[in-house]
Amino acid sequence: EIVKKYLLKRDSRFKDQTSVIYNGVNIGKSVYILSPIELAELRKVNNIAEDDFLVTITGRLEKSKGCMFFLESVKELLKTNGKIKILIIGDGSLKYNIEKFKADNNLKSQIILKKFEKEVE
Repeated sequence: EIVKKYLLKRDSRFKDQTSVIYNGVNIGKSVYILSPIELAELRKVNNIAEDDFLVTITGRLEKSKGCMFFLESVKELLKTNGKIKILIIGDGSLKYNIEKFKADNNLKSQIILKKFEKEVE
């Protein structure tokens, strides 16, 4: 919703063609919710401050997923709020593009790119 509002604020001509597509993942399931200890560890390991707004993206890094469009939008948001961190967990054909985007836009500390890890118990 936030990205939609931002885009329409920039150009309202596309109001009728712009919509939010939700993933359909049931985030109410406890398996997707980190405990406070797990969240603190995730932040510590990835150098994410307690007061940083954290957005996590998981999945394939492909054009059809809109990764680069999202990162372009975040780049604009960072101009007004530098306390945003993007944690991207996944792999795909856009991995190189995302790494280049980070470097070209001096966003190495705001965009964190990780591969999927097998669960370790």
